[in-house]
Amino acid sequence: MIWRLELWRFEKPEETWVKVQDELFLVFYRERLQKADFDKKALTLDPALGGLKVTDKETTVDVGKVTLPDKKPGIRLRSAKQN
Repeated sequence: MIWRLELWRFEKPEETWVKVQDELFLVFYRERLQKADFDKKALTLDPALGGLKVTDKETTVDVGKVTLPDKKPGIRLRSAKQN
């Protein structure tokens, strides 16, 4: 298995999200591992933490209270209700 963490930028000019055309994706992390090791990975995706932007004017962003996710293996999407 190959485990990759990538960043793709999207924008919503109207009602549909579209990939930003003048940017490529950015690979933050890449790891080759056995399936048994992949099955032990834990990842929680949180939509509330997406779309945050730091600028020269706003050098910090308040993300509020962040609760650590469950340590059980698997990939989960945290719902807005849990934030």
